[in-house]
Amino acid sequence: MTQYTREQILSMPVGRELNKLAATEVMGWLMYHYDKDVAENCYYVLVDEEFESVSNALDPECETEEEAWNHCPDFSGDIAAAWELVKILSKKYGVEVYENAGPSSECKLYPRGKTPIHVISATTTEAITKAAILAMMEKSGGTDS
Repeated sequence: MTQYTREQILSMPVGRELNKLAATEVMGWLMYHYDKDVAENCYYVLVDEEFESVSNALDPECETEEEAWNHCPDFSGDIAAAWELVKILSKKYGVEVYENAGPSSECKLYPRGKTPIHVISATTTEAITKAAILAMMEKSGGTDS
């Protein structure tokens, strides 16, 4: 787990870095680098826990790690991707998501025997993504409060 504080996660903007953290910390995915001695045979691919490509592309093999991260779902910006995080979270936590009529949305997670994780953000996707990352970080003891 990359070491971030709760405040650093909460202040992260929506986008690639937040999506990367959700992919690696919540979904359990990793960036695989296949290194076959000759540069033409090397590639990067984002894989799940079963070592299957998570890309929807026909050819998920990319020349650079940056290209491979382009295949990562937009958890912090796309509601369908964010609900995939909720599916993962709901197996271990009580989850409540509120889409307020005003300028914010909330996601609350209820870990057993611990203080609830409560995130208020500008969008529902951002609240879900940040709460999910915080939950995984607290589970692994990785947040500095």
